[in-house]
Amino acid sequence: MRSPKIIDFYPHFGPWYGSTIVSVRAVNLHFTNSLACRFGSIEVGAFMMNKDTLFCLSPLNNHAKELLITLNGHDYFNQLDGEKRKHVDVNNFNTAHYTYLSSPEIIKISPSFGKLSGGTPISIFGFHMENVTSSF
Repeated sequence: MRSPKIIDFYPHFGPWYGSTIVSVRAVNLHFTNSLACRFGSIEVGAFMMNKDTLFCLSPLNNHAKELLITLNGHDYFNQLDGEKRKHVDVNNFNTAHYTYLSSPEIIKISPSFGKLSGGTPISIFGFHMENVTSSF
């Protein structure tokens, strides 16, 4: 049986408090009772959607973590080449990394009022807003 290999995963980031559903596309998957994802050293259960996709829930954390998958709870595989990993190296950019983000904080919205008919441009100021999108 061939070793699994992560092809891609989405999203690549989520909030520090976890609970983000991460979709992992991979090859050589098959259902087992030990199917799991590991974010750094934290293992979470995985749900197999189809022969190419599994889902897992990101755990609570606050640092970028290497994302690995396992079919048996002992052998872990990453994006690089499907080879077994014995050590986690967060500086190796050829592996799948999930990034934890701080929650955005809004400190000011300007202007504080606008035309009733709309169309007033606004500016939002705050912290940790690198990956925030908005629509009104």
